[in-house]
Amino acid sequence: MKYTTVTNPKYISQCGNYIECIVDFQDLGVTKFVAYRDDVEDHGREIYSRIANGEFGNIAPYVSDIFPIISLANTVRNKRNQLLQAVDQLVLNPFRFAGYSEEYKQQLSSYRQQLLDITDQPGFPNTVDWPTPPEGILDSGRPSTTTD
Repeated sequence: MKYTTVTNPKYISQCGNYIECIVDFQDLGVTKFVAYRDDVEDHGREIYSRIANGEFGNIAPYVSDIFPIISLANTVRNKRNQLLQAVDQLVLNPFRFAGYSEEYKQQLSSYRQQLLDITDQPGFPNTVDWPTPPEGILDSGRPSTTTD
């Protein structure tokens, strides 16, 4: 398989047999790729060898604490998804949503978008600035009172 460039190499295994990188393949375009020292494909072994020989710059070291970060990110996403489900019961139900004032509709829509944007925050997943829900939303996602 032909390729033109390889960038951002980093070890993803402690033993050093796997290197993640970005490769611009002629037929596939730019894609994330894992080069393996003992790959069954010639291009995989070739890319690994060229990276290991320093042809594409320094290789970022293996980071062993990646799994706690992934776990934390998943925990944050799960909480965010639960909050989204609660607000979606209101926002995505046209009959219920129609009964709210325009101001309350805007508050719900804004809150929902802020929840969706949680993963775009600069400190995600280590620090998250959780949005304040509109007044009247209970854990079940139902408002305690309607605002007309």
